[in-house]
Amino acid sequence: MTFLNPSFLWALALLLVPLALHLFNLHRPRKVYFTNVQFLQQLETQTKSMRKLREWLILLCRMLFLAALVLAFARPVLPSKYAGNTQGQPLHSLYIDNSFSMQRPSLGSEVNLLTHAKEQATAFAQNIGQQGQFQLLSNAFDSRESQIYDAQELSKTLSSLSFSIYRPLLSDVLQRQEKLSRKRLPNASAHLFLFSDFQQNVSASLFKYPFQEDIHYHLVPLQAAPVANVSIDSVWLGAPFIQRNNTNILYFKLHNHSQREIQQLPVQLYVQERAVAGKSVNLAAGESRTFSVEFSTDDSGWLRGRLHIEDAPVTFDNDYYFSYNARRQLQVLYLHQSTQPNPYVVAAYKAEPQINLQYKALSTINEEELRNADLLLVEASNNLEGTAAERLRTFAEMGGSLAVIPTQGATLDFLQAWGIKLNPAPPLPPDSSLQLRPESLAHPLFEGVFSKKPLNATMPWARPLWICRNGDNILKMQNGEAFLSMYRLQGGKVYVFASPLLPQYTNLVKHALFVPILYRMAQTAPQKALLYAYRSNERSLLLPIGAQPTQDKPLHLRRHQEEWLLTPQRLGNRLRIDLPTESMQAGFYALTYDADTLALLAFNVPAEESAMETISIDSLRTLADTLPNVHIYESGEPQTVIQQYQAQFIATPLWKYFIIAALLFLLCEILIIRLWK
Repeated sequence: MTFLNPSFLWALALLLVPLALHLFNLHRPRKVYFTNVQFLQQLETQTKSMRKLREWLILLCRMLFLAALVLAFARPVLPSKYAGNTQGQPLHSLYIDNSFSMQRPSLGSEVNLLTHAKEQATAFAQNIGQQGQFQLLSNAFDSRESQIYDAQELSKTLSSLSFSIYRPLLSDVLQRQEKLSRKRLPNASAHLFLFSDFQQNVSASLFKYPFQEDIHYHLVPLQAAPVANVSIDSVWLGAPFIQRNNTNILYFKLHNHSQREIQQLPVQLYVQERAVAGKSVNLAAGESRTFSVEFSTDDSGWLRGRLHIEDAPVTFDNDYYFSYNARRQLQVLYLHQSTQPNPYVVAAYKAEPQINLQYKALSTINEEELRNADLLLVEASNNLEGTAAERLRTFAEMGGSLAVIPTQGATLDFLQAWGIKLNPAPPLPPDSSLQLRPESLAHPLFEGVFSKKPLNATMPWARPLWICRNGDNILKMQNGEAFLSMYRLQGGKVYVFASPLLPQYTNLVKHALFVPILYRMAQTAPQKALLYAYRSNERSLLLPIGAQPTQDKPLHLRRHQEEWLLTPQRLGNRLRIDLPTESMQAGFYALTYDADTLALLAFNVPAEESAMETISIDSLRTLADTLPNVHIYESGEPQTVIQQYQAQFIATPLWKYFIIAALLFLLCEILIIRLWK
């Protein structure tokens, strides 16, 4: 036991006062004479002995009363385990995980984990009271988190805390807590609390975190009741374009995160907030599966799409937002070195109204046309050198899609300089050719082209001039060599055909595969997104926007009444914008430049939020066993957290017990005086 006010112990000298009064009492008894005192003498002896005992007991009660009162004012405490290691007034930095995974119901309770966390933090602050000050952090990471609260202010702020779509790593949370605590109260003893469900994808970083020796870390894992959850992984169109008043196909991938089968899960597709399609699906335990729905719409312009599933009680990932510009055409630029363009290529692209084909001589190339192109087709009859080759390479490296079609006698040394390995093909006998393999149709380029994988399909033939090496072989010939290969060139793609696209070299130009190949090369151009759907935790975006704003004017990102100013950065054919990730919510955002809407962007909850796997308490306990300043609170109840913290860090005050003891001694004195005659 120690004393917070030891100077009061000098008052124990007051105990000498009642003792002195008792010892130096000068009162002398008066003598009374009787004629016969034989019996009176015996009675007097007994009364005097009892009176002395009574007076000593009264003295003892008075001295104990004064001693207990003095000790109470000296504020005696029972030291805690870490009481001697703290300096200054403690600062309690409380992090409340308000990510959407905290929407799950708490184990053994009807409230969700976020409500449970707020209740624990509120009860903790109210019970700690004057024992320290408080900071409150959430996933927002905003400037208000540096504010210092008392217990009452903290409770009010906690009541307004809601879910956030942003989810930082817990290691980043600890770094921010350490920074803010040292900045605001550098001399305080810092206690960092994490109230979280400790999802694996954000908590694994804790096991490599450099915990500081002068800070205490308190991990409060909140256990959720086991629930089933289905999330929407992604959506994509089955064709390059949404055709108005025609049947369109939307593919979507669902993931069952639970260990039980999901039957008859309702799925609804909304376009412009109108239900246009729906179905029910089944998912096995832990299964990821792709489904499709057919829909029709007559809307134009920027379309707002939303895929919705009916899945409870976890509902934050039941919607997937996407947008599409129904007015936009894919821009295909066809550059040829011959006197006339390839009629088969021109006819294939001209037949599709959603594709804007421009063709011109390669010698007339200019940067503005390259910047607006989705797909660049180059017909090379001789080697490209100088500025032309450099512009094509820059186009591909900055995210463009480039398709190279050789002609008879062409030299493709410029491709060799880009690291694309080509060898001349050995000549074939007259009237002979190589058949293309049917298994080539399983390549991802043809995804969504066929409703069913064709079996024993009649494939086209080819007479190659070149052999493409070390690429992604899209179409293979019967000798195993590639007729069409794709190469990655930094951010872009380069497609290379092994022969001219003319009937004397291949009948592909008259085959049913020809048009889908050309369409898919345009559709999958990496710098152009048919569906503008992103995750809210993306730090920046590279957008294909035709109207390129200048860097001296900011862009505006708007949602309802909120607005952010963004500074664009041009990267070749793309526009990079840095997003206010901490403030993003799921839904639609308009990206504007002056009075023009450049794009309608759709953001969704991060896919990682739907993964409900958490770090086990045993793993957290193992971490705490190796670090004495890391503390685990295994029970989910507020009183357990408070009691465990107080037992370790707050000395137990004993002054109340000494006041009670003083009153008891005073009562004993009164009873002795009144009842002992």
